[in-house]
Amino acid sequence: MMGPGDFFLNPGALIALVSLIPVIILYLLRPKPSDVRIPSLMFIIQQRKQKRFKSILNRLVQDPLLLIQLLVLFLIAIAMAAPFYMAVASSENTVIVIDASGSMQATDVGPNRFSQAVDIARGYVTGSTTIILAENAPVVALREGGSGKTNDVLDRLRPGATTSNIGDAMLLAKEIIGAGRGRVIVISDFAGEGTNPDVAGTLLGSNVEVTLKQVGRGGDNAGITGLELDESEAKFIVKNFMRTSGTVVIAVFLNDRKIDSASKEIPAGTSDFFSISNIDQAGGIYRISLGQDDDLAVDNTAYISIPEQQTRRVLVMSEGHKSPAYIAASSMPHTQAAISLPFTPPVFDHDLVIIENYTARSFLAGTFDDLESYVEKGGTLVVIAADDLLQINANLLPVTVSNLSGSSRVRVQMVNEISKDVDFGTVSAHFTAEAKNGSVVIADAEDGSPMLAFWNLGRGKVVYFGVNEKWGDFQFTPSYPIFWYQLLNWVSDVSPVNEYNFRTGDFLPLGSEQTVRTPTTTITTNNVLFDQAGIYTFRDREIAVNMLDEQESDISALRTDISESSGGGGGGTKTEPKSLDMYLIVLVLLLVLYELYFLKRRGEL
Repeated sequence: MMGPGDFFLNPGALIALVSLIPVIILYLLRPKPSDVRIPSLMFIIQQRKQKRFKSILNRLVQDPLLLIQLLVLFLIAIAMAAPFYMAVASSENTVIVIDASGSMQATDVGPNRFSQAVDIARGYVTGSTTIILAENAPVVALREGGSGKTNDVLDRLRPGATTSNIGDAMLLAKEIIGAGRGRVIVISDFAGEGTNPDVAGTLLGSNVEVTLKQVGRGGDNAGITGLELDESEAKFIVKNFMRTSGTVVIAVFLNDRKIDSASKEIPAGTSDFFSISNIDQAGGIYRISLGQDDDLAVDNTAYISIPEQQTRRVLVMSEGHKSPAYIAASSMPHTQAAISLPFTPPVFDHDLVIIENYTARSFLAGTFDDLESYVEKGGTLVVIAADDLLQINANLLPVTVSNLSGSSRVRVQMVNEISKDVDFGTVSAHFTAEAKNGSVVIADAEDGSPMLAFWNLGRGKVVYFGVNEKWGDFQFTPSYPIFWYQLLNWVSDVSPVNEYNFRTGDFLPLGSEQTVRTPTTTITTNNVLFDQAGIYTFRDREIAVNMLDEQESDISALRTDISESSGGGGGGTKTEPKSLDMYLIVLVLLLVLYELYFLKRRGEL
């Protein structure tokens, strides 16, 4: 049953309403004005004698001054009782953290977990609200927006396919709130890794009220949780998260054409491995699809991007048929290698020319003039050191060679597309040399002499390599084919396959603004955050992005170590009393001013 305390913070002050009674009594006892009889005049008509006693109500109503004073006293008494109304709490420091990770796409609740989270968030929208999306890195979707703007943003939000980091998002919320009081509302299924929200909540301080809301109820899922690529094979992992074993049907497509399929039963809670061979034989987009209807679709498909590669033509100028460089180039995919014997006038129309195992008599007159012209037109020349290096045209080289020196370890000074994962080992001899202006040194000897360097000449490049088969055993090491493979890709401007395949949550700087077509829209940016699974396209490159996260795929059960709390009643909207004192005081002042005006006009002031 409602009482005065439901409307007034100080209901005892209502006793002041008794002050109205004396005022009314004083007005009733006030002396009546005496009647004065006026001598008869022509224009005065004798009226009928009125009643001597008028009703109390008429006496009160006839004096507006009494009504004004009664109203002033009434309002003062009510103001002293501190009236209030309950309103939605002013939330200048309200931050809503919404999990936007891959598991929030689960449809174990309709239409999905993320939609349920957005519906819950609407119950906490007040006058000023900040929204943070908890992905692998927190994203501020709205900062201190009004209720209308906040609801518009909530309408447009969609879940991503990254992992989640609730803890970091909560710490960002604390940073936004600052030293003042505030509250943080966290809405998530609390799947995946990241700081435990209970732990993060203790770090926010006593000035921040934390409310955790868990969504979802647990669903069935089997998904692709791992993918490993090498140059010719793709291996992927499928895990069954369900409580019963199930048959997984796998279909493989290349550029939307079905090329393979498989079916296998996977026991409950276990994983199995599958592979696709010869992926280097044809470029394009491979799509691996699980033919099943479960509660999480984002991990039922995986994409692989294999860049289209044209055949690269390599010419090796060497004294012998068993040139190590020729053997290495011949074994490379998409590579056509040829060898030019001494004194054979070659035609330099190749992508790469390698000079190896030569003497001063190995070249016809004018050969190096032709090579210089070839490089200036856009070709690439690799000169491998030999005993007679000083006898050939040195103008092409990016280094100035002086004399032959002793043994040395070859040190990598710059890790790039050529030297990555390469160990050049030790040589028994090397040329003392200095880098020319404009050249780039990738590896050197212990005395600082360049051992691997290049420079640009015209539209092409010249590479100096100070390691040969006579001075070391580099050609017998695992690094040798890797070196030539990476150098060929560098010459051909072909990026490794892993530069075409990423996981959600990865970040790629583009260097300049580019138009990027994502799986759902088109954006213009100079940095790409891969937050969705699918194909991204820019600069004629197709990038495959997959979630591949076992914890995000595991939607079978909700976490039980989360202490869900609630702030406010009902749907989560927090209310607080709003005082009406100031409105009443302003009204009293206006009435007093009107009373003074009324007395002045009546001539009593």
